[in-house]
Amino acid sequence: EISNYPLSKTLEEDIRSIYTSDKTIDSVEVNQKGRIIYVNIAFNTAVKVDTAKSLAIKSLDKIGEDNLTYYEVQFILTYTGEEENKNFPLFGSKNANSTKVVW
Repeated sequence: EISNYPLSKTLEEDIRSIYTSDKTIDSVEVNQKGRIIYVNIAFNTAVKVDTAKSLAIKSLDKIGEDNLTYYEVQFILTYTGEEENKNFPLFGSKNANSTKVVW
């Protein structure tokens, strides 16, 4: 069944390109294992939780609507800055049967 939902071979680069101009993000990693896509975003600046969540959700556009009905997406948002920040890590999950991300 997974062959009916092909992901772009450049998915990681496509998702990274969303964040290239954002100075608050240190790194972005995307991994796929079976029907799960892992998106790990590391912030180097303290940002509000809502801002971090909305930035992460932008990556769903690059996965594609059809693929989002098949793949699960797991978000791990971390903080690599030097200031103390108790808001991180944040974990989010988007089920294939849902349109919303649960944090």
